[in-house]
Amino acid sequence: MMYAEELKSVFQSALIEGGVEYTLKALVDSSRAKICQSPLSSELDAHVLKFKMGDHLQILNGHLPSPRNEDWLIGRVISLENQHYTYNQYCWWTKSKIGLIPSGKPKGVSNDPKKLEEETGAIDKKAYQKVENNPRPIVFLGPSTKKSKLTEYFQKQFIDLIEQELSDICEIVSESKYRQRTTFEKLSVLDCKVSLPRELQDIDPIFIYFKVCSTKVLKKLFKDLADLGEITFQQRVAQMVGARALYDSQWENPSPFSLTLTCGGGDQAKAKQKLKDFLMQYRKVSQTQ
Repeated sequence: MMYAEELKSVFQSALIEGGVEYTLKALVDSSRAKICQSPLSSELDAHVLKFKMGDHLQILNGHLPSPRNEDWLIGRVISLENQHYTYNQYCWWTKSKIGLIPSGKPKGVSNDPKKLEEETGAIDKKAYQKVENNPRPIVFLGPSTKKSKLTEYFQKQFIDLIEQELSDICEIVSESKYRQRTTFEKLSVLDCKVSLPRELQDIDPIFIYFKVCSTKVLKKLFKDLADLGEITFQQRVAQMVGARALYDSQWENPSPFSLTLTCGGGDQAKAKQKLKDFLMQYRKVSQTQ
């Protein structure tokens, strides 16, 4: 039987000598991923890490002694907590302690989905998706559709912030240019024609949502643009529908947005500082991956 002190030594060796071997994106939560794994003693079970669907898992180059080396991986959770900013809340990348991660591979059960369901209660054939160890690209969304005057107005201020104050760690790149790269020296903020999170899921970006404080204020802003002749009535209706779809998306579970910033009025300066803090912290964490 392996005890906690021996396990601690295995963890330390994996971190110092092995390092990060690869990164996985969780397609299920930890309770679902561990259904088919061999049970652990209560002492070792305390070292099993918890994670949510969508979290990224760094797998270290190390293994438990047989016979459990195929059932359990050694790693840590890289999680960007989804929470909406208020004036005194910060949203940070958090690196968990090193622990055990279920391999997600069914053991001793049928490959047939129906039999797998009967034998284990699990219908998930794939618990993880392997991802590159490059920093995930960043995509700005909102407050409305990409071509909206309102979106252009709000996002321009944050793009200017990146170009003027964060050019040493971030760069604005086109989606096509990003897809052609294999190595990344800076964080990539994509200049792409995306209005909703589901339109760009294949490259697993970090979505940052700029929202107006309420739908009532949003309607007023669109009305002002229409009164000034900046948009037609038809554009106003279409862009309002797009803005409402984004606004409603923030309440999904899990939220598609890693960061939500409230823009306009007195919130603008605070939103800029929070974005700056967020990007600097993300850059710091990505350099350790």
